[in-house]
Amino acid sequence: MGCCNVRVLSLIVAWFTTIVSAIFFFGLLGFACIIDHEFAEEEHLNESELTILFVACILGCLVAALTFAFCVMLLVGIYQDRYRLMMPYVYLFYIMFVLGSFVILAVFVYDLVDHQPAGDVFLGLIRNIIYLAFDIILFSPIYLLYQKMRKGPVLPEHHSLSNNEPVNKSLYGGQI
Repeated sequence: MGCCNVRVLSLIVAWFTTIVSAIFFFGLLGFACIIDHEFAEEEHLNESELTILFVACILGCLVAALTFAFCVMLLVGIYQDRYRLMMPYVYLFYIMFVLGSFVILAVFVYDLVDHQPAGDVFLGLIRNIIYLAFDIILFSPIYLLYQKMRKGPVLPEHHSLSNNEPVNKSLYGGQI
């Protein structure tokens, strides 16, 4: 990578995901505020569907707020070189990847069983796989930086001239 290093790319992705999660949170919150009986009448929803929609919006707001918090922790972890602050975001991505793969497979099977046109089903599958691949591409600089921070700096081992023993070897024998 000629112009950018992994840390800069990680910061770009972290800021992007932080902004997107904040927009998602406020969008869902605004949508939850406009859900009322007039909205249900316009969209031809009954009372139970309206309740389910409202609960889904609130749960989406909670997920978006949690994602925002993890993104802020990711940013602080990158700026302060603290990999433990990056861990929640990394594990959240693992969970999202597994759940996303499961949902892609479930939607594919459901559409096949529901006798949808085969071309539409396969195009949907390809679209969802491309989306998941794009997520992996965006996540890769963060993961590389996380692994680099977790392993710590690599210090070369210095050897003395007389017996080729490491110089930075501990002389502590376990007794005081």
